[in-house]
This record gives sequence, C-alpha cells and structure tokens, in this order.
Amino acid sequence: MFFFFFTKLALYLNYIFMKTVALLLLSFVLSNTICQAQNPYWMIAPKYLNFNSSFPNENTLPTSVNGYNGSSAIYSQNIQMDADGNILFFIVDDFVYDRNGNIIEGPDGTTLYNLSAFQRVSSVYNFNTEVNMPGSSSETLIIPDKNDCNLFHIISSGHDGFPNNTYVSYGKIKISYVNNQPTPSSCLIPFTHSENGISYTASMQSLEMIIGSSNFEAYNMDHQRSPSLAVVDNGANYTVFYKNLSRIYCLTIDNGQITFNNYISIPTLQMPDRYELEAVKLSNGNYRIATFNRDISSTGIYVLDVSPSFSIVSGSQKDLNYSLSGFTNSTTQHFYGLEFSPDGSRIFTSHLPYGGVSGSTLDYWDINGTPTKTVLSTNTEIATSQIELAKDGNMYLPRQNYLAKISSINTTPTINLNGVAISSYNLTSGYLNQQPPMRILQDQIDGSTVYDNVEPSVYHIVSYTITSNTTWDGGSNPIAPGQSVIHVEKELRIQAGVSATLKNLTFKFAPGAKLIVENGAIGSQGGKLVIDNTTLTNYPICGKEDMWLGVEVWGNSTAAQGSVLNSSQGVLSTDFQKWKSVFFNSFSQSCL
Repeated sequence: MFFFFFTKLALYLNYIFMKTVALLLLSFVLSNTICQAQNPYWMIAPKYLNFNSSFPNENTLPTSVNGYNGSSAIYSQNIQMDADGNILFFIVDDFVYDRNGNIIEGPDGTTLYNLSAFQRVSSVYNFNTEVNMPGSSSETLIIPDKNDCNLFHIISSGHDGFPNNTYVSYGKIKISYVNNQPTPSSCLIPFTHSENGISYTASMQSLEMIIGSSNFEAYNMDHQRSPSLAVVDNGANYTVFYKNLSRIYCLTIDNGQITFNNYISIPTLQMPDRYELEAVKLSNGNYRIATFNRDISSTGIYVLDVSPSFSIVSGSQKDLNYSLSGFTNSTTQHFYGLEFSPDGSRIFTSHLPYGGVSGSTLDYWDINGTPTKTVLSTNTEIATSQIELAKDGNMYLPRQNYLAKISSINTTPTINLNGVAISSYNLTSGYLNQQPPMRILQDQIDGSTVYDNVEPSVYHIVSYTITSNTTWDGGSNPIAPGQSVIHVEKELRIQAGVSATLKNLTFKFAPGAKLIVENGAIGSQGGKLVIDNTTLTNYPICGKEDMWLGVEVWGNSTAAQGSVLNSSQGVLSTDFQKWKSVFFNSFSQSCL
C-alpha cells in the first residue's frame, strides 16, 4: 500500500490515450452472455422487462399523483432507458412521462405537450383543427439521435375521432437529468408552421407534410388506410419505412432531422389498422421488408427487397399466402405478430387459428429460395399476440401471465409457452374498443446496438462533500443508494480532518469534474482518501471520451509531511502497482 502526501495542488490522473483513470482495479472482467444487439428493455405497462440479466426480470413503472397512474396501454407503449438502466422517459398511449412518472411539459414549464397535441398544419390533408394522436394503431417508435445523446425522435400513429381515420406524426424530445429531476431544457420540442398568415404550434408534426402531398395517392388523402412503421439502423443514420395503402415511403433520420427520400409501390389493398411492418438490413446492403397483404380470396405476408437507393430489387417479391377460408374467424384482421430473424432469412407470424379449430396460430417461413412454412404452435392465446426479438437471441409473444419464448430461431425453432412468468397482461382493443383485441409489444430497432450506447445523461450529484469519517462499499453510499456506479457532474470533495474509504465502486466524472482531498490548517488534520478496488473514470458525453480533471490532493508547502495518522497534508492511499497508464503531472517536483 502506498501513501502520498502533497505540499501543493499536486496530482492529476488521466489515461494518456483512453482519457480515463483506473485506481486499484484489482479485477475487471467483462462477462457478456448477450448474443443479440437489441433493446434490452420492453414495456408491458404498468411493468417493464429487463433482458440484460441472465433471465428477464420484471420491474414496475414509476407513478405520480398528476402523471402516470399505473394503467395498461390501450393503444401503444414504448420506453427509453440509458446504458446504465435508468429510465429516461416512457410513453403510454398519448402521454410522455419522465423517469419519475410525471408528464413531460413544454419548454415554458406550463403547457403540456403530448402526442395528442397535433394541430392542423395544412388544409390539403383534411385534418381537423385538433387531431387526436393516441398512437392507437399500436405504433410508437423511439429513435435515439446519432449525434446528440439527449435527443430522441418519436414517430406515432393515431386517429382523428373515427377508427379508420389513421395518421402518423413525427416529433422530437430533449431529455437530461440532474439530481434525478429533468433539466429545464427537457421537453417535447415544439413544431411551428405558418399557413395563410396563421401560426400553428404543436409537439408533433404530420409525417405526410414531410413527405409531401404530391407523393400520396389521390384517394389516400383521407388517410382511411392503416399506417405501419419500421426503422433500420444503418450505423451513421436511420432509414424509416412508412406504409400507407399501396405505397411504402422511405425516409432518413440524420443530423437531428428527418427527410423524405422516395417511395415504392406494392400490390397491397386496404387493411385494418394495428397491422405491422417489418424491415431488416441484409448482408448485401439491401433492405428486406415484410407487410401483410390481402385480396379477395387470400391473406398473408408480402415480402420484397429494396436497394439502398430505395428501388425494388427485381424478382425479390414473394407472397406467403393463407386462404381466407382456412381461418376459423371471419373478422377482417387475421394476423397479429410479424418478426424477421436477424439475417432476414425467416419471417415469424402469429394469427388466428388456421386450418380448423385446432389449426396453427404461430408459423415461420423460410424465404430464401422457394418459401416454405413450418407450424410452431396451435395455442389460441398467442394467436393475438405481437412478436419481438429480444436481446437474448430469442423471440417472445405475451400471454396472460407468461411470455412464450421461441428459441433456436436460426436453426430449428421451438416454442416454450411458459418461457417467462409475468404479471397479468390483458388484451387491449385499442381505439374505442372497436379494433381487433391483441397483446401489444413496443416497436424497437431490430439488430441495433444504439440501446447500449445511449449515455445516461443522469448525474447522481452535481457536487458533494464528505464531511465525516465513512466507508462507501458497493451499493452502500448516500449519493446513489443501492448502486455501485456513481456519476459526478462537477466535484466530489473529502473535507479536511475526514477519512473516506471508497470500496468496490466506480465513479464517472463529467468533463471538467474533479475529486479533491483537502489539506488541514497548520496543526490540524488534512483529509484522507483510501481507494480500495474502485475505478475512477470519465463520463462520456454523447460518446465523446473527454478528459476529466482528475484527483487533487491539497497540501501545505510550509508544513512538514508528518505521518499517515498525523498530518495537515492531504493523503491519498492506494496501491501504486495497480495503476495502469496513469499520467502524473506534479506542480511540486519535491512531492514525489
């Protein structure tokens, strides 16, 4: 064990290349049992699931007196976590809530901005003056921005007061926290549009306005067609696919904005809403898209490949058909879940019983070459469930008290109907109970690592001074009880006369932040810092590895060094041999 006494502001510690500090890191082992880049958190309001653990565990969403009341989602739901597992915000139907369950307000702190605050922006779209946007087509996307770790894009669909009149809107939210509370700049960013001298302001804007009315079919302007959405992560940006009637519109999210690129036409007739659109990027750079299709005698899945320039790849179109007479129910909607395997070679779908009362309810199709169908289950409870790929490499479908799990999706898929026990999760019938009942799952960006890279934007403290002798061990600390990783925005200080031991912890300091050990007055004790199996490192801002200012141990240049137990100098106690790539920059050459 080494002890250092310093006569002046003497010690700065930073990795030369990595811009981080590791102090007495006795062991650091990364154990990664996750095999799929994917969103590790799923909403099943009023709960959410964490797939980062070896077995998915269930957590309860926060509630507030004037905010989220713990209800289930009727229309749609989604949640955005940071890389450390903190809630940034979540959406249940048409309201956006912060990590404490409070409704996120507008920039003036008084006006509520939610997904319903969508005003008419142009008469050509036949919008009412106020359009209700509750996401009632079970579609709400959250897309983290690539360049701003506090910015998120939201795309949501909803109704204007009649079940078939569905619309899609686009908005952005800024979110960050200090002391567990949103900063004043956290809000849904208002959108302003002027028409005929009148200015409209709302939290969401029409996606059709971004695409342009000239790109829509004339009989599609009333929007009485089911919109469906999918998003693909390209690395530097995102591609968004938006299907409405017989066209799929291709848009790009980049540099904090969304822009329209092109559209493709498909032979898809009118379908009821709450259908899904799926997209995956193939190894050759093309996109593979799947949507539901129906004609007079059959219904099923339509699959096609699209080039990077958003044109249909010749010969890629495939119809995966089911005869209408094969379904035991004559309702308009027969299909509920749709999900690609990670490589796009298979498509999984859930549907009403097909082929009689005991017919199949869950199938997968091999679509490389001549399509072939394999039945996975005849369980009627999962017939009306959506399907999502999880971070553990399995797919899941919600039941009343379980998540049914599909394993080995790339080889020989099998299903366990009781894969994960969950709280009661009822069917929802959507808008005015006039839509097909189903168990919904949140939209996510399949195959994306973006969820692992969302910076916390959550500081546990701005500045904190330790004023009495103490040992912080693991999750036992007054700053972040129960947590072993602590984020410091500006300063952590050890007061003169105080001995503090930091054991089994990780501290992440923002750029410009520092850790200070005070000196005492002549004749009185200085502060003492003991580092035991603890890491001091930087807190990346938007993925940028900027330096923090390191550790300052203060001393008295005119006083004797004294001993470890009796000195007015500040004291740092650690094991020098466990320091790695540490740069010492001393103000006083005599201190070493």
